[in-house]
Amino acid sequence: MFRVLVIALATAAALLATASPAAAANWEYFQTDGDRFWDIAAIDRSGNGRWDDVRFDLDNDGPYDTRLVNTRRSDALLEVLDFDMDENGEVEVRMLDGDQRVGFDYVLVDRDQDGYWDPWRGVTRRVVPGSNIDNITRSNRMNASNRLIYDFRQRTGMSLLFPSLPAGY
Repeated sequence: MFRVLVIALATAAALLATASPAAAANWEYFQTDGDRFWDIAAIDRSGNGRWDDVRFDLDNDGPYDTRLVNTRRSDALLEVLDFDMDENGEVEVRMLDGDQRVGFDYVLVDRDQDGYWDPWRGVTRRVVPGSNIDNITRSNRMNASNRLIYDFRQRTGMSLLFPSLPAGY
């Protein structure tokens, strides 16, 4: 699943780089694996030559189950990543970019699909470990020297910059 997501995101990046302004407001479909279903659908709603909405069929069954959206329409960054694993139109997992840097910063989960994000430890919006806004990552980047980071990696095999934290579920 992770490999398919990486391929899909790489394809989306290639699509973002090659979108044409003449294709504004028309869905374009892409076939990447040779089966009878379209794998990617993309549209440039703002006409700026960048795809604003890209949808993927990661499991090759027809309906799109993943969506990347540019909510600001003025840049080339995609700020929202939605996963609809059972393809019923209800988003189960949403990842958000909060600081306009590479990577997603927040994750929201709706396991019971009631239309409300599920709280965990009192908050619905969770910080992605290792993201730019993660307190541990930020403080380690500011306080650690290169030598300290190198020594820690050599002794433990783990990273100070991108700690491996247990998931909440």
